[in-house]
Amino acid sequence: MKWKKVILALAVIIVIAVAGLFSYLYMSKPEPLPELDSRSTELFAALYSGGIDDALVDVTDSGVKVAYELPAGMDSAVSAYFTFGAAARVSPKSKDVVVTIFKSQKPSAQFTATVPDILSFLDKKLSGAEFSKRVKIENL
Repeated sequence: MKWKKVILALAVIIVIAVAGLFSYLYMSKPEPLPELDSRSTELFAALYSGGIDDALVDVTDSGVKVAYELPAGMDSAVSAYFTFGAAARVSPKSKDVVVTIFKSQKPSAQFTATVPDILSFLDKKLSGAEFSKRVKIENL
């Protein structure tokens, strides 16, 4: 009788150990979160300092995408041009910058410009009128 209890206890311990080992080895482990590009943080900080508080920012080598609710009293075009300048300075090797502006939580307008054009405008190699002709504006 005593041996039966010992064997039963050992069997239970072995089952628990095997189950624990199985769950450790075969259960899915959480995937690490992708690292946030520091350029996104830098652009967010620049926009925040300019009065754009709740911007969604994604900076990659292929392009910069920014979306935000237009702050009260701010003009859409002025805020988009400010965003263009900040984005081009933070990521000068990106292809383009797309700025989507929301009004009352609804998409209002989308401004798109290439980074080379923005940098040329900032370096005064392109006039304001010429740069404005190259900016694509889409009312949403």
